[in-house]
Order: sequence, then structure tokens, then C-alpha cells
Amino acid sequence: MKTLIKLLLGLSGLLVVVLIAVVITVASLDPNEHKDWISEKALEHSGRELIVGGDIDVTYYPWLGVEANDITLGNAPGFGEEPFLHADYLKIRIKLMPILKDQYEVDTVSIRGAVINLARNKEGVNNWDDLLEQEKSDEPTAFPLAAVVLGGVDIQKASLNWLDASTDTYYKIRNMDIKTDALIYGEPIKLDLDLDIETNKPALSGNVSLNGTIAYDIDNQLYNIKPLTLAANIKGENIPGGETRAMFSAVIDVNLDDDTATISELRLDGLDTQVVGSLSASRIQTPGPSIQANIEVNGTDLAQLFKVAEVEPLASQIAKLSDRSFTLNTSLDADLERGDIDVSG
Repeated sequence: MKTLIKLLLGLSGLLVVVLIAVVITVASLDPNEHKDWISEKALEHSGRELIVGGDIDVTYYPWLGVEANDITLGNAPGFGEEPFLHADYLKIRIKLMPILKDQYEVDTVSIRGAVINLARNKEGVNNWDDLLEQEKSDEPTAFPLAAVVLGGVDIQKASLNWLDASTDTYYKIRNMDIKTDALIYGEPIKLDLDLDIETNKPALSGNVSLNGTIAYDIDNQLYNIKPLTLAANIKGENIPGGETRAMFSAVIDVNLDDDTATISELRLDGLDTQVVGSLSASRIQTPGPSIQANIEVNGTDLAQLFKVAEVEPLASQIAKLSDRSFTLNTSLDADLERGDIDVSG
């Protein structure tokens, strides 16, 4: 997730740099006549081809901004002709006069019809690795986050495709809508997200809605999501009746300075099963974190869970039992750095 966020922020930065450069460099010209120059700047910055197939509209005062249509960013070599990113519409505006005082008032960032195609080949190479390498090679710059006010984020009808050729699995996200209120440094962020998802292992599809309020203290590397709620309608051939509803809620606290995270008030309901518990972890930014958890699970049909997860022949074996109800109350202590997992109780 951390890599995905960095990637999305990097792509946003690329589009902002290139498109705002259009405003500054060709202020007295029609940017639609200089699309080749825009592509050259993008290629210079990212090593990828950027094509703006639609109109570009530029404003100068009181908002310095760009609206662009039909934007396409090329894929990495060896990953086919399908573009890495496409967006039907993008709008970015920043208020001109406050820039002179080192203040940055950004209007709501609007994106419509975005499609991102993420892929991993059989050798384990990702089609975004070159973009991350490009980011590492850039000179670090200090950006005054406390002086930034973002009017919000409005993303409509976005799609995200993930294809892993090394495991022959895919995830497809469609109709993703993301909306936030104004983003003011230090103030909580209310997040609303809705999407459709499909995966082949296991073969499931459904609609997911997520809501949460994110509080943060960047200076001290503290992040809190309270409450985080998720509701999903899940469909699949192995689900009784073909469809079920699942609910998830939790409170999440992350301290990157201490390299720790906790999940409390965790509750999951679905497929006639209820899960409650809590989890804490340390060394979360390393490949081998330490995890402690307390979990209580109650359900009426264990075979049903294994069948949905496509765990055979165990699902069929358990289905032969007259009573398939189950209860699990346990604690877990895992140190992935040492490779130790202790399940007690």
C-alpha cells in the first residue's frame, strides 16, 4: 500500500509539473499548439510518453490552472501496448497571489475516467519499478506542507487493474469514486470511497463502500483512522444464494516514528461468521515485523468459509459433518524476522 501511495503521488506530481509548466512557459501562446513540447517534457522527467489527445484549457488569474482532456501515459517496455495510465479529464488549479507569500491554495483536484494498469511479469518485475527509480534519482526538495490548503479530491469513475503473471491472479476495480473535504494541514480528513471489485483467486466480485476520518500529525509521524467502516456486497458461485453482505469496522493508529501500529475495536461480520479482536505490530516498515493479536471467531458453517476461499478437499470433507459450527478464541505472537509464530489458547 505504501508503494502504491508513493506511485500515485508520483504520477500526480508528474502531471502537475508538466501541465503547470505549460501555463508558465506558454502563457501567451495556445498550449494546444505545443503538445509535442509537453510530451518531450514528460519523457525527460519520467522516461514515459505522455500524450494529450484532447483540448487543454489554461487559466492565469485569479487561479493558475490547467484543464486537460484525454491524457495517456505510456507503459513500461515489455508490458504491451496498453497504456499505464489514461484519464478522460483532469483539472488542477492553484491560486496565483498567495504563491508570492509561499502559500499554496489548491482548488479541488478533479479527475474523471482514470484507468491505471498495474502489472507484474513472470520474472517478478513490476511496470512501475522504473518510475520509482526515477523518483529516487530526483533531488530531494523541501515542500512547506503547513502552507498548503487543498480544496479536496474528487475522483469519479476510476479503474485500477492489477495483473500478476507470476501467480496468474488479477484484481479489477471499476467505478471507483473517491471524495474528500478540503485538505488543510493538521485538520482531519473525511474520506468516502465506493468501488466495484473482481478477483479470480478466489473467484469473487462485489461492491465495496469505505468511510473513515483520518487524523494526522506529520511532524511526529502519527496517523489515526477513527472510525474506519467498510461494507461489501460479495458475489460468487460458492456463496450460498450467490451473494452475501459483509461489514468491517476498526480503529487504526500508526506511529511511523516508533515504527508501530495498532488495530483496535476490530469487528467483521459475514457468511454467518463474526470476528472480533485487536492487533498490534512493531517494525512495520521492515520486511519482518512483529505482530501480536487476540482474536475471537464464531460461525455456523466452517465448510462454507473454506468453500468460498476455494480450499479443497478440506471444504468438502468438513461439509460431510452434521455440525459445522465453530468457535475460535486465541492469541497470536509472530516475529516474522525470526520466522517464529506462536498460537496459544
